[in-house]
Amino acid sequence: MKFLVFLVSIRIISSFTLIPVSYYDWLAEPHISVIDVKEYGDCPMLILACDGLWDMLSDQDALDLLMERFLADGPYETAAAALTDAAINLGSRDNVTVIVVFL
Repeated sequence: MKFLVFLVSIRIISSFTLIPVSYYDWLAEPHISVIDVKEYGDCPMLILACDGLWDMLSDQDALDLLMERFLADGPYETAAAALTDAAINLGSRDNVTVIVVFL
């Protein structure tokens, strides 16, 4: 195992030295949207999540799951974990990062 880690480290170092790469080539261009949540009526929550969640659940599925479990009585601290668990149980093998903000 130590040999494999060493070999991978050498490959990474040699790759950086052989190919000139600008620092800015490694940065992703963020997608930024500004919305007024008042336009959406009585929306009780904001769900921020990566594609590991959205590849498995639609917007409506995620909202339905949270509305039936958490809106009435909570506990709100476990809302993000519930969405994460749902995505993993549906077979997500991607990074599943979720933040739920109750408004």
